[in-house]
Amino acid sequence: MGEVERHELAWWGEKIVGDPDLMPMDANGKRPGDKDYGTEPVESYCNLAVHRICRGMKYEAFSGMLANQIIDHMELKWIKTSGSDPDRANSAQVAANIGDLAVAGLGGRKHGHVAVIAPGNKVFSGRWNCYLPRCYNVGMRNGVMGCNYAFKEVPEFYILGRVTA
Repeated sequence: MGEVERHELAWWGEKIVGDPDLMPMDANGKRPGDKDYGTEPVESYCNLAVHRICRGMKYEAFSGMLANQIIDHMELKWIKTSGSDPDRANSAQVAANIGDLAVAGLGGRKHGHVAVIAPGNKVFSGRWNCYLPRCYNVGMRNGVMGCNYAFKEVPEFYILGRVTA
């Protein structure tokens, strides 16, 4: 794995975050841009996005899982990064940059949130005062963005570990 997988990861990530079927939907079936969008609860599809990107990269274990279940699975089967927030974020970025799967995850009481780390350069977060990876986010806002825009607090980072540098 390496350069080819890095480009494949970028291709799948861009394709999935741009899928109009994965746009958030409110209780009235409205999507962002529709008149009167925003009636709670708003349903989003981060779990489907992570599953589809990972499936594109030949990892299919997330089928049918919700975000908290994906996080539980990664806790058992993936490598959880360690160290300070910048160290953990950097490990995930390095993994994505060499074509391995890295996922940010933050569990929640009701619903958690997950996003695949995008290969490329990190971005600085003034809110968290460190450099963080960008991620393929599907949630309240879809797109490629710094993890600081996709998560309310610094998430955990997990690496599949199929690639060694």
